[in-house]
Amino acid sequence: LQPSWVKGYVRKGGALTRMGKHEEARKAYLKATQLEPHNKEVAALLEQSGEAARKAAEEGKDWEQDLWSDDEGEPDAQQPAGTSGGGGGGGDRVAP
Repeated sequence: LQPSWVKGYVRKGGALTRMGKHEEARKAYLKATQLEPHNKEVAALLEQSGEAARKAAEEGKDWEQDLWSDDEGEPDAQQPAGTSGGGGGGGDRVAP
């Protein structure tokens, strides 16, 4: 990333936003606004990323750790009901 390339920081901020890394995106947009302080589009992106970072912090979301949390508790679509899917057999059975 060329240090004086505003467009690069904007693209980096957009990519980080899509990854859910709002605080890092805010930092990229902040750098872009430092390079072009009168750029209204970049200022708007900075504001949006700041709001997203605050919202994520309020919700207590750690997106890197919580990435697959939606899959917990859902049966695997390819596994028949009642199977463990974990290999090794046994499942929920208890020996007599």
